[in-house]
Amino acid sequence: MIIPIWSFSQTVVKDNFYEVAFKTQQTMTYLAESIYKTNSVELRNSFVELEETHNRLFKILVDYSESDNVISEDYLLSLENSQKVLEELSNPFEDIKASLRLFEAIKYDYKAKLQSIDYGISISINEKVKVTVKTTKSSGYFAYIKYSSDENINIKRLRFNNPTNNAERYLSPGYYIIWVEKDNNKSKERFIEITSTNEDQNTIYFEL
Repeated sequence: MIIPIWSFSQTVVKDNFYEVAFKTQQTMTYLAESIYKTNSVELRNSFVELEETHNRLFKILVDYSESDNVISEDYLLSLENSQKVLEELSNPFEDIKASLRLFEAIKYDYKAKLQSIDYGISISINEKVKVTVKTTKSSGYFAYIKYSSDENINIKRLRFNNPTNNAERYLSPGYYIIWVEKDNNKSKERFIEITSTNEDQNTIYFEL
């Protein structure tokens, strides 16, 4: 088990970030206690990678917050969603394949956040994303986003502001699932990585 090199004061919880970070640490510890006892090498190795990425990211975020910096609401919501999904994984052995996919999805989300930090971009900066659709059918598709850990959940977390091809939205760095739809016509869901790379915007293309 990897012991986090950051910790929290038991008497000081300054804001919502600290609450999310503390709950995430508790959830990871609970999962570790059961996963490290399993005979599934694949599950154990996948969790170790997630745990390493989690510890690296949250140490940086704790230091950032302790310097009186504010983490954006979108950023915080994605961290909170990952924590809740992991918390609901009460028995990771019940469906090992699903657990592996969940660990990978959250690990990639954490890595996308770390990559943006490595670029030297402020944690509080979101990335502009544009969606465009090439189709012979009628126009006016709306683009939707959900978190990568929502893969098996039928939910629309966010909608872009306008129908394509002028759909734009600012997203915090992370790993997402995106699709476009109109009436009963829906594209295939796609995983996308959003990182702050000093580029003006990311453009995502769909062809229907």
